[in-house]
Amino acid sequence: MRGLALVAVLLAAPAAAAELGPVTNIDPMMMNQLFGSLKVEAAALIEDSTVLGRMDDIPDEQRKGLPFASDFVVHFAANGDVLAWSDKSAVVEAGYWELISSNGFNDLCIRFGRFGLTSLCASHEIEASDWMIETTPGNPFGLVAGATVPAKLGDGDLSLDAIAARLP
Repeated sequence: MRGLALVAVLLAAPAAAAELGPVTNIDPMMMNQLFGSLKVEAAALIEDSTVLGRMDDIPDEQRKGLPFASDFVVHFAANGDVLAWSDKSAVVEAGYWELISSNGFNDLCIRFGRFGLTSLCASHEIEASDWMIETTPGNPFGLVAGATVPAKLGDGDLSLDAIAARLP
């Protein structure tokens, strides 16, 4: 009976705050590594990581079909799934990511919707640092496809550390 009571207490306890690994600012040198490496090396840079993105410099036309707006958090799973959290949706949106190699360079694309027709890509020709701000290893916010988003992100000069600190 005590065991059941302990399980009930543990299940009722609030989730621990997100614990972030090291947070790295995404700079042009990091992006050049992603774009110019062999595909397998580029994949190792992005898979199983969480990225803070910002849509400030993305044209409105491209923003319309995406499941996120303004600031957003995406988790790049090692299996190619991508999970997106933003204030545009009440649930974590699911899609997939892929690296497309062409002419010695990689393009990183995240795709949503039927057949992945709604996408946001970054390449050596399109500055990824226009939308990719910071990265940290793993899925520290515990994003799950279709689950309620952990919190409202809001607008402003967010960082992964600031988001983690606001969570219960």
